[in-house]
Amino acid sequence: MTKVFASLYFLCKQRIAHTTNYEPLLDFIGFLGDKLKEKVFVGRNAHYTSRKSIQEYLKCLSDVLEKDILEELKSSQQFSLMFDETTDCSVREQMVLRARYIHSVNGNIEVRYLKIIDCLTDRHTLDAETISSIVVKYIEDHDRSYKHLKGIGTDGAAVMTGRSNGAVKRIRQKQLSAQNDEEFKCEAVGCHCAAHKLNLASQQAGDHISYIKKFKEILRQLYDFFDNSAVRSAGLLAMQKLLGCPERKVLEPSSTRWLSIGNAVLRLKDILPSVVCSLEREAEERGNAVAAGLCRFLSEYEFACTLLLLCDVLPKVNVLSRVFQNCSVDFSTAMQLKQSIVSMLESLKSVEGENLKALDFFILQMENAGITIKYQRGLRQDCSSREEAKTRFMRNIKGPFLKSFLQTLMIDLQMVMYWVRSAFSIPPK
Repeated sequence: MTKVFASLYFLCKQRIAHTTNYEPLLDFIGFLGDKLKEKVFVGRNAHYTSRKSIQEYLKCLSDVLEKDILEELKSSQQFSLMFDETTDCSVREQMVLRARYIHSVNGNIEVRYLKIIDCLTDRHTLDAETISSIVVKYIEDHDRSYKHLKGIGTDGAAVMTGRSNGAVKRIRQKQLSAQNDEEFKCEAVGCHCAAHKLNLASQQAGDHISYIKKFKEILRQLYDFFDNSAVRSAGLLAMQKLLGCPERKVLEPSSTRWLSIGNAVLRLKDILPSVVCSLEREAEERGNAVAAGLCRFLSEYEFACTLLLLCDVLPKVNVLSRVFQNCSVDFSTAMQLKQSIVSMLESLKSVEGENLKALDFFILQMENAGITIKYQRGLRQDCSSREEAKTRFMRNIKGPFLKSFLQTLMIDLQMVMYWVRSAFSIPPK
């Protein structure tokens, strides 16, 4: 039976649909010579491969894994909890609970998943009281001492971090009230996820500039245009082969996936000529109005400038985001990296980045592919209109974007460092 459970565990770890693929996997293992299916087919009416049986297997696996993790957690003198609410495919509100702790044997920092908890089994509203009561109940049910709780990590939403009535505030109040007999009261530090905060800073900086906001909307429309049609995707691939461009897809610029917009602009820079030519063909041969609109926007000089500007900025920010997402974060290194990014953004105000320096060559590549670059409606495509368009880009887009990005980045990261310093301070009695 160990192999039966291990097969199901493999599907879950690989994020493969387990309820539909479990029995076929057992059949394939049987074909290879190990008759696992006979272990669960114990009678004519006792075939333990149904959806209900698989869910029961998973519950058993979950209980065993959780028990081992809780044993490690109980032996640690310092731990923190991280939780976030989510909605599953059946639109049920759930909360994911993770623990971060120092291993009592090897001293390593461990980050382990604990449980997914249904939030609204006996309540109707997912408010701060509901969230805090779920976390408190989990701590008390598993005999964890509040004095060992050092940190609480959340996504920074008001329901989590509200100063007067947030879930973190309620948990800390419960923590203090449970330590009446302690000589020194310990109070956990509430922390907004640094990587999440960095992503918010990137989004908010762009939302202050109308063209950047429109640019992000166009990235999303462009991804949906090709992703929703196998025919269009095949047409893009054929155009890439014809032009000798890298044969790659348009990446999804999701606002909730922290590194996706930076990756999306880097990809688009590599394949932009083939994308524009493919959109032109869709507009001319099939009369697609969406393709025509996207083609006009992507052919603008300001679009090329903005794309290269974001290629200079966002990948550098992605490096810092990856540092914050490490299990063991070295904050001295992270802050040095933060300072280098701030210095880079300051320098970009007066000089052009690596990608923006290559703007003329980038435009030449577009024109060699037969694309007419639009500098401004009503102006001729001559050198003076190009200079005017670049001046307009520097004044209306680049300058305001860098200024806004620097402001939001400094404010948010200063708050992260405040939380870090708070973790090492002794609260007043």
